[in-house]
Amino acid sequence: EEPDLPLFSDTGQTLYRIDKANIVQRIGTGSLQFKSDHLVLIEDRAGEKAKKITFSLSDIKDMSIYEKMVLIFTTGDHEPYEVKSDHFRNAVKYLDAYRELTLSPAVLQ
Repeated sequence: EEPDLPLFSDTGQTLYRIDKANIVQRIGTGSLQFKSDHLVLIEDRAGEKAKKITFSLSDIKDMSIYEKMVLIFTTGDHEPYEVKSDHFRNAVKYLDAYRELTLSPAVLQ
């Protein structure tokens, strides 16, 4: 088995951080990959080493979606992020996988 393969991924994704004054800051654009223990945006960089922006699933405290297309999550330091797509992609799979991998067995019973 290949180590660290994504469960799924989507290209053309842009990551934004929203600060306390509701100012939106673009962090990067590239391929969003959902892996078994983290979410990573691998930036598109022609001719350069790809920059990776990684969020451990254990550090993501909440995740939701907006209109099936916008993925919204908050980290342990209460930083809100949004991931938007330049083409149709369903964000529900990210939410479903996050819930499946992070809900404790006690919550599921």
